[in-house]
Amino acid sequence: PCKDVVKHLPNTTCIGWLDGDELEVAYALMDIFCFPSAVETFGNVTLEAAAFVLPLVVDEACSGHLVTDNYNGYRCTADDVEAFYQAT
Repeated sequence: PCKDVVKHLPNTTCIGWLDGDELEVAYALMDIFCFPSAVETFGNVTLEAAAFVLPLVVDEACSGHLVTDNYNGYRCTADDVEAFYQAT
């Protein structure tokens, strides 16, 4: 999404590209991991977030195979904004 739109979302922090120790600290500070992308081929970031035992909210077509509803997170249908909202 457009950076100007994202930076105005409530309770959302956009921190840009991270790797190494910075990425590890970012995952450790998260309360939840929301990954609404429907175009990723696998969703490695979902695996990384799962390694930090974060609740996962993902698009079912992308990382849905990595999530068991009500166990480690929720799978949502693409473009269903309300489902993502309710899951968080």
